[in-house]
Amino acid sequence: MSARRLSRFGFGFWGVTYIYNKIIDSSFKLVSSTTRSKLSTNVRRATRANVFS
Repeated sequence: MSARRLSRFGFGFWGVTYIYNKIIDSSFKLVSSTTRSKLSTNVRRATRANVFS
């Protein structure tokens, strides 16, 4: 395996890992933000129900 091919493979692997991490990170942020908003609305609704009951 030549050095050029090795470096190209290394860069390709790094690029794929970087993109994969980016996708995981963005999707995790999206899921966590939506979950957090759902939780907060549920908590607000529950507290409001408790206050007015």
